[in-house]
Amino acid sequence: MSISVIWRNGFAQLHGTIGDQRIRRSARTRDPKVAERIRAETEARLTKAALYGNENEATFADAAVLYLRAGKDRRYIAPLIVHLGKRRLATIKPGDLKDLADKLYPNSRGSTRNRSVLKPARAIINFGHERGLCPPMRVQGFYEPLVERPAGDREWVDAFMAAATDRRLRVLCLFMFVTGARIGECIALEPRHLNLDDKRGSGPPAKNGDPRTYYLTDELVRELRLLEPRRIRYGRDPERVFGWANVAGPQKGWKWTCKRAGIPYLTPHEAGRHGFGTETVVRQGVDLATAAKLGGWKDQTVLLRRYAHAKGLDKAAERIFGSEKTPFNGTPVTHGKRQVR
Repeated sequence: MSISVIWRNGFAQLHGTIGDQRIRRSARTRDPKVAERIRAETEARLTKAALYGNENEATFADAAVLYLRAGKDRRYIAPLIVHLGKRRLATIKPGDLKDLADKLYPNSRGSTRNRSVLKPARAIINFGHERGLCPPMRVQGFYEPLVERPAGDREWVDAFMAAATDRRLRVLCLFMFVTGARIGECIALEPRHLNLDDKRGSGPPAKNGDPRTYYLTDELVRELRLLEPRRIRYGRDPERVFGWANVAGPQKGWKWTCKRAGIPYLTPHEAGRHGFGTETVVRQGVDLATAAKLGGWKDQTVLLRRYAHAKGLDKAAERIFGSEKTPFNGTPVTHGKRQVR
């Protein structure tokens, strides 16, 4: 039960058997001293895993490789592997992840540290737990103050569409406002995902992992029929409905269109998904269950808490509580022996 170094074309190869596992892999080095150190470390780690189980010896890098092979999101993963790759999963504690977040993003908001470190690291560790490599992990995220973001309305959308010189931007804005789609979902749409005759769309899995169903209006169907799909990456990849390869494609034109229309700049997410949530729940009074289904929210509370923005609070307070039923005559109201002034 050992591993030896074999040299092929000047590179070190690790050959051997540990338990029931056959080892045939490159050490990726030409240096004999480095190759020997890698051999010894690999042999020791795999021997412990064979004797005591993978849960004791699996590293963060092992779990990250399995996570990426499963097709999970690769954003933010590389820095985590650099700093945690050689750590055994069983030795990583929630405090270690918070310390790493402080180190990598010392001047960033809690939302950035949560999104860039805590959430992806926790996802990798828990994915490893599902494969029997380590215990599960729970970690309390950094505080994220709820920021009231602006939301688009129909007047803003109409002004944007009128000013757009690129039809793709015009239809993109309307599509996001009507369906609540994220810009990444729109960019990934292919003609096969749309059934314009039935006024439906069925796109790739959304952020929450579920396939999205889009419910289209007559206006949106007419606009989509006039939009010619384009092949991306110089014609090498399939056609896309909007013809951009990634979410950066429409950004410059979007900003320029806002300026040309003389309207406040809203990001695509604010104009689309936030606009959809506010339009359905607040302005049109649509019930939460219907609005969440239309917009693809798995959790209705997320729609209510983050996307349905209250409007006209001062007028609402006056409308609800402002009518005086009994004129005030200056006499204090008494309750027993106490006086309330």
